[in-house]
Amino acid sequence: QHQTEDEHSNRKSPEHFRDTQENTVFSSLRFQFPPSHRLKIMNTTWTLTRIFFAMTAVATVADVILHQKFLEGLLEMEIFPVKENRDENLGDAPVSSATEYPKLPVQPLQFINNSDLIQHDYFSDSWLLSRERFLEMDTKRIGIVEDGVFAAVGIWPYDHCKMLSDWMAFSVEHMSHWWKLLDALSGDPGNVRQHIQSRFHQFVESVGTAMDGEPPTALRQTIAMIAFYPYKAGSDDQFGTKSVGFTASSLAATIASLYRAGYGRVVIVGIRDDDMKHVLAACKILTSVLNGKRSSVGKSSKDNPLARLGKSNMEVAYVHVTDKSWIKTKWVGYNVPRAAIVGMQLALTGKMNQTDTDAWLGKDHDSSYWKYLYLTEPDTILQTKNELLPLFQQALDNGLSLFPHRLQPFPHEADLPADHTVRPGTVLPNVGHFAKITELDTSNGDSCCDGGAEWPGVKDFDSCGNWWYRCGYRHDIGLSSSSLNETYIMDAFKRLVPYPLMRLKDGTGFVFGSTEQGRRCFPSKNGCGGQ
Repeated sequence: QHQTEDEHSNRKSPEHFRDTQENTVFSSLRFQFPPSHRLKIMNTTWTLTRIFFAMTAVATVADVILHQKFLEGLLEMEIFPVKENRDENLGDAPVSSATEYPKLPVQPLQFINNSDLIQHDYFSDSWLLSRERFLEMDTKRIGIVEDGVFAAVGIWPYDHCKMLSDWMAFSVEHMSHWWKLLDALSGDPGNVRQHIQSRFHQFVESVGTAMDGEPPTALRQTIAMIAFYPYKAGSDDQFGTKSVGFTASSLAATIASLYRAGYGRVVIVGIRDDDMKHVLAACKILTSVLNGKRSSVGKSSKDNPLARLGKSNMEVAYVHVTDKSWIKTKWVGYNVPRAAIVGMQLALTGKMNQTDTDAWLGKDHDSSYWKYLYLTEPDTILQTKNELLPLFQQALDNGLSLFPHRLQPFPHEADLPADHTVRPGTVLPNVGHFAKITELDTSNGDSCCDGGAEWPGVKDFDSCGNWWYRCGYRHDIGLSSSSLNETYIMDAFKRLVPYPLMRLKDGTGFVFGSTEQGRRCFPSKNGCGGQ
């Protein structure tokens, strides 16, 4: 399916990438399977494989030896399976941000068993890979935009691909689907666009306050690539003033979250001729807050880096890709993640001239300095626990690849400004069941523990022709106050009822309840099975 420029900003629409409820396009084979069938196929394949090995003594012995070696490898890396995910003692009680809790000792990383994950669970438009794993990626397999992740995961996810049991240890707040539900850019009938921009600015300021000292150093040798495309602000503005202000705010928040994690360099990869105005606006927001010097903000893509941020001196650079062979594929006309991956691989392997290599890798260090690569998008705000980052480094050095959970915010009445004009049917009402919102404070050790191989808002419902989490929202009518009784609300949003509602104190603060794919987690004060 060819993708036009106008479609690019909606590239994860149901036509290109359906959630676990819908049919899915496999990255390489292009076969379509309902995910429920795919899970059955995987389980059946594994069962038949075990039966086959059991038929011969040699295969059985080999299986035992390999299994033992695998366990020994886990013990060496201090990685253990999850025994229990949910903290039954927490319930739905809100977490008080004023309460101080003793910090838990840092425990070894705990990963979700790969058998409890389906391919889509790994998708967040983001990953963290070692240099070696990154260079293993076959860019010929990156046909559609989402393949920027799936090429790293594999059709049947590779054993080295891991997701953490505690979502707060490694996750991203994915914002664009959320603000599109509120129609914040195209017309903004609810009068919320400025409010959302303000919250992004507040997040950047909170990072500046929290990171008054130097950010953590474990992942300083990481280059983050942001596959950049500005957000269109309706037919009257397109990529004009509204687009620049909103895109820059979202991009600044994304970069601030990378600064907080201690990454060493951010490369914003774009394909439009006027991308620079958005990027420069974001850099000015950042340098006004993160102890940077305004004089370090450049004026064109020739300035490398465009900015240096804070006490860690994190570099921010922009690369404009014009080579169509990097961007266009058989399946889509604009594939910015592919362009970012192709360009970075060429730079790291010395297949560029020095000027182009410097644009990608900077001039402060040679190529060998950069050991880790992170991919993301400009609407994707990283959440980590900094005390775990040395363990991330150890896991990456041991050949593991880390994939964050993609948190899905739900438009909620509690997040709206006082002067909003949003129709009641387009937000979760702040009443009854949906008024119970838990605030998670990771600085006090709060966790959100994976709920296992369950997608409760997806599995027992028919398709509504849209993303599963959008099915209860009504944009076509304005519900009168007499309609907003709890019986109606619980029925309209029945898909969302099984999900605990939360917000991140050290994130955007917007209400979320699941991953985009419908997985859930449960808030905990006691870690996740010991973490």
